[in-house]
Amino acid sequence: MLIVLVVAVLTVWLAATGQLALYIHPRYDVFTIAMASVAIVGCVAALAAALHRRRTARALVQPDPEHRVQLPLLADPAGDAHDGHDHDETSAPDSRFARLAGLLAIVVSAGLALAMIVLPPATLSSATAIQRDITAQTGSLDPEADAAAVAEAQAAPDELFAGFTVREWATLLRQTTDPTFYDGKPVGVVGFITAVPDQPDAFYVSRFAITCCAVDAQPFGVPVVLPGWEAQFSADDWVRVTGEFVASGSLDVGAIVLDPAEVTGVDEPDQPYLF
Repeated sequence: MLIVLVVAVLTVWLAATGQLALYIHPRYDVFTIAMASVAIVGCVAALAAALHRRRTARALVQPDPEHRVQLPLLADPAGDAHDGHDHDETSAPDSRFARLAGLLAIVVSAGLALAMIVLPPATLSSATAIQRDITAQTGSLDPEADAAAVAEAQAAPDELFAGFTVREWATLLRQTTDPTFYDGKPVGVVGFITAVPDQPDAFYVSRFAITCCAVDAQPFGVPVVLPGWEAQFSADDWVRVTGEFVASGSLDVGAIVLDPAEVTGVDEPDQPYLF
């Protein structure tokens, strides 16, 4: 109960500080906060009841000496005398296992609370993007659906593409590798840098998209060719990249890459994930 209480309180604290979105999709905020609040009330009531029962049990096993009533000695059928109190050793309210479990709960709860203070919430990093195979975002998943999406995009005005995010551009790059499709389309994306393994002259400008929570976060990346980028930036730095898409040539980062006109460092957005 103590562990559940600490987790519920930390959940409400994350919501109050605007950091709950680092863990779950905002559509679940109200439900999560409501359930955490119910858990807090329930845990406090359960812990209070448990403490009351423990005090009552101790009072029965160890009555106050000042108010102890001396009962007359009684004889049992075996001929032994006793004072009317049962002295069963098993009636003690605390067993060794219960004390150990209680101590463990306190340690785990304190550890959770301390971890949230010492290690504040952070966004998923480029290491996670590589682990979840950001390069898998290239290549067609459904040719018919991709063809329909490309046809729809071709009919859209070029100005519409100026507001595209990393996710939308990465999706288009997966759907078509025709260089002429990207001619004249303005590109301006914000994301963090994910280094491309074995490709020192390129990186992905990346974002995570969340469907439910951070556990299912999916990385999206747009390949950017910028020789010597490591002299200016590091992996996980947030940048804004503007430019145009071109054929990648010999680089093994996809058929189409972003040729940057400008790459500038920016602060991490208040909402780093895409939904």
